[in-house]
Amino acid sequence: MAGYDIQYRSYYEVCCKRGRIGPKRAYAMNPDTVPEIEIDTNKGIQIETLKPANQFLLMIDQFCKYSKSGHETHIINKQEFLNQHRIMDAAYQSLQENTPFSI
Repeated sequence: MAGYDIQYRSYYEVCCKRGRIGPKRAYAMNPDTVPEIEIDTNKGIQIETLKPANQFLLMIDQFCKYSKSGHETHIINKQEFLNQHRIMDAAYQSLQENTPFSI
């Protein structure tokens, strides 16, 4: 969703046959915000909480660890970067050719 003069929203969800899961707020969270994950199944809605964290500081820390050691981390991972690029490239091709692409 995008627009002007609307309430700020930042979320995503993963849906499947047995339910859906997603954070109540996904991006640009204050470091003291307690993240909540909503899990919705045929058994009902369950809310899981995580410890507050500074998302940006964690990314910078992981980058610094990688830069010093050269070893991949769960955040800095060459294969994950390549996978993300394939998705973005397929989306761009789909837009240019006005047709769906499989990855």
